[in-house]
Amino acid sequence: MADTIPKAKLYAGDSSAWISSFTDYPAPTWSASIIFQKHGNEPVSIIGVTSGTNFSFTFQGEKSSSMQPGVWNWAIRLKNGAQVVTISIGKTIILPNPERQYEPTFYEKCLNLIKAALEDRLEDVQETISILGQDITKIPVGELHRLLQYYQLLVNKEIKFKNQLITGKRTRRSRIYLKD
Repeated sequence: MADTIPKAKLYAGDSSAWISSFTDYPAPTWSASIIFQKHGNEPVSIIGVTSGTNFSFTFQGEKSSSMQPGVWNWAIRLKNGAQVVTISIGKTIILPNPERQYEPTFYEKCLNLIKAALEDRLEDVQETISILGQDITKIPVGELHRLLQYYQLLVNKEIKFKNQLITGKRTRRSRIYLKD
């Protein structure tokens, strides 16, 4: 059975095609387009091609590869001159491209630098050094540990937020009140 609307889940970089039929708005007199929108991203638009009285949509891999992972809202709009009708709406979850090269975030880069500095400190415990009368002071070990915890917290928040964007699920927080 052929698809009549966009897939519910799609990997970024994948192609997809479907044929939509709207009996009240036949293809020869109406034109169709679908717009995908996600907050903070440019909308992605696809023009439907007339196929008899139906509309054929082809979602090219190049277009889907530019879409950020997460939940995208879509709307199929039909036009006939000045008349514009939104006929169908829905959501599509764009999953990360499996072939995409991983690039660490700013906080992950900072965390890796702090870890490297702590490793170097195990080899060279000297915190200050004087070269040609110029005093150079390294970041104290206690401060490096504080920074390590701080940046690890930021990285964990990024990972949690990224998972929320991809799955569309938010964690629910509940409170337990203990009574004496």
